[in-house]
Amino acid sequence: MRIHFIFLVFTLFTSSFVLADNTIVQVSVEGVSSSDVQVKAKTDSLQDAINKGALQVIGNLIGPVKLEKNLSVINSKVLSQTGKFVQFYKASEAITRDLGGGVKQTVTSVTMKISVSSVRDILAGQGLLYQSEGPATILPVLKIIEKRENGRQFTWWAEEVTSRTQSLKDEEKSIIHLFDSAFRPKNFYVIDPTAAHFVQWLPADYRSENLSPEQLLWFGEFFRGQIVLSGDVILEPANESSHDGAGLKLSTRIVAYHTSNGRVVGEVSRVFEIPYRDWDTGVHEVLHKGFSEITKDLSSQVSDESTRGTLGASVLKLTLRGNFNYEDLENFKKQIISKMGEVKNIRERLQERGVTTFELDYGGDVNALARALSENSFEGFKVAVQGTGNNEVNLRWIK
Repeated sequence: MRIHFIFLVFTLFTSSFVLADNTIVQVSVEGVSSSDVQVKAKTDSLQDAINKGALQVIGNLIGPVKLEKNLSVINSKVLSQTGKFVQFYKASEAITRDLGGGVKQTVTSVTMKISVSSVRDILAGQGLLYQSEGPATILPVLKIIEKRENGRQFTWWAEEVTSRTQSLKDEEKSIIHLFDSAFRPKNFYVIDPTAAHFVQWLPADYRSENLSPEQLLWFGEFFRGQIVLSGDVILEPANESSHDGAGLKLSTRIVAYHTSNGRVVGEVSRVFEIPYRDWDTGVHEVLHKGFSEITKDLSSQVSDESTRGTLGASVLKLTLRGNFNYEDLENFKKQIISKMGEVKNIRERLQERGVTTFELDYGGDVNALARALSENSFEGFKVAVQGTGNNEVNLRWIK
């Protein structure tokens, strides 16, 4: 009786989590054990089933290639935490199968409910949700501009350094060092283009002070950077003077783009002012003060994208048409997340009667999304791809 009471309490307790979590997926699997000891065989077959169910969900999230590559880490670091994401399970009575030749196997069938969001959190904590071959590489493409009389400008990709711009180049190296200090602990590698005279390798058409978005992404691909940091670093006299002397103002907006799709994965805009007596000394001080904060903020944003698994994802639209209600839409979103591992996030953007448009973070292009939707089966409804275009998939929803 006490065992039944504990199981009832456990069931009620875990059911509250199921209701609170809108990314629950149900999995049914069989676990096996070859142990000759009955008690151990039952325990091992139950654990084997839970592990298999967890691996199904993990495989959907990170793909079969990454699953196989990181299986040893997942076994030790993730499956040891099944209690955090297996919200409920129901196991059948263990049965014994005779495989012939005196070999027997204990089998336990288990139906479980797994929190996909909790699995994501654990994978992200282990650095498994988003992985590239080695650290992701970052290329800074920053223009330093002095807005004052006889002001200088340094643009590493447009011209070689001169005696007049040497000090600005040195300041950019200091900025890049601050970026490296902020990004490296998060497993990102920052390229220093000023150290290797990258300008020498660029075609003449790309030695332009003002780059187009296409040229900017080409820079990332050419120099093997997964992320490009782009922005103007503007230095100018402040409008007001302080009692200590003139004021120097730093204004900048730095945007981080993923080169595979042009997606913005981080953005920081800041203005800093300091008093100064010597311009060059003031420039060094305000840049150090400003970028000590900017690099930490930007690295946190990019790292958050990485741990959520959306760093290299494309932003695609999904338009759903059909006779559905609110519960149907919630069920649709839940199954899209749980059954399609390359969908990192889904959010509603426009809703009218019979038509809802979603925005997806997807690890592929629009054709791959359409193909995945066609090949997947869903519980309680069917979908039919009606067409694609301009990063959008049109679906017909049928009960």
